[in-house]
Amino acid sequence: MSRPGVGCVVPVKPLGAALGRLSDVLDPERRRALQAAMLVDVLRACAGAGGVEEALVVSGDPEVARLAAAEGARVVPDHAPPRGMNAAVRLGTRALSAAGFEAALILVADLPLARAADLEALLAAAPPGPGATVAPSRDGTGTNALLVRPPEALDPRLGPDSLARHLAAAARRSLAVVRVERPALGLDIDTAEDLGAYLAAAPPGVTREVCAGLELGERVAVGAPR
Repeated sequence: MSRPGVGCVVPVKPLGAALGRLSDVLDPERRRALQAAMLVDVLRACAGAGGVEEALVVSGDPEVARLAAAEGARVVPDHAPPRGMNAAVRLGTRALSAAGFEAALILVADLPLARAADLEALLAAAPPGPGATVAPSRDGTGTNALLVRPPEALDPRLGPDSLARHLAAAARRSLAVVRVERPALGLDIDTAEDLGAYLAAAPPGVTREVCAGLELGERVAVGAPR
């Protein structure tokens, strides 16, 4: 039997702690609903991408686990209490390694524009041997998607200035690196400005439906408190 190819790893913090930087315009329930919708869109992108064989969601939140299972993703329990995004990613990449996967595609959970074609572009650009493919955030400093072959070849360093840290770590390990610019992967939702940028595009998807139902466009436009 051939080894499985690429598995996606999506770390998700508890929904009660999601999107904290939007607290000035969205109340906790709206932030929960928005994060849940974005997760579903990300998982559907994984499911539709040729070459992606499985999606793993790493979370300790029962609601996240329910959503993930409904989308056909495997749930890997996070540390209890959570130890942060990178510790969660390590649990996912370790699970992929144990299952014999050749590569891990690490995605943040707040990429509402991401579609299967964007993930396929990352896979197509990947170097053939050990290495990494990175899709930066739109400001050019973060890492929103990271393809690593083999899954644990590069320690995850998600967070502020993660792109430079991933590139430096890859250089220390003599790993080939390819940078892929995909606008849909560049937009992660941290701030009201990010949400406004999404709403200006808002292609069909679960996130758009939820944003419309919660009237998020009006709230962001006027800076409505919560």
